[in-house]
Amino acid sequence: MSVLKSHATSAKHKEKERAVKCSGSQLSKFFVPRENLPSQLDISTKSAEIKIAGFLSEHNISRKALDHMTDMLKSSFPDSKIAQNIAMKRSKGTAVITNVIDETEKN
Repeated sequence: MSVLKSHATSAKHKEKERAVKCSGSQLSKFFVPRENLPSQLDISTKSAEIKIAGFLSEHNISRKALDHMTDMLKSSFPDSKIAQNIAMKRSKGTAVITNVIDETEKN
């Protein structure tokens, strides 16, 4: 805390502060507006898509099955908002497996 306080009073910090002139509009680019935050439905849908892709990968099921599986889930669960919101075919499924599941497993 003392280091931060001493830095705030330093000439270098004050010079940069004058150059930037932090106004509300400039600070707003560092914060995500509430209306741009993902909804609970979006988060649940992404979680379901990751789980479906993981299931296919774990059980060695062809990714081509996704082309029909998502449509089948939508018709099987018409009252589920999550199932209706799933939008994943083989290319997105491959990307989820490669860029999300594989990368998380490596870490």
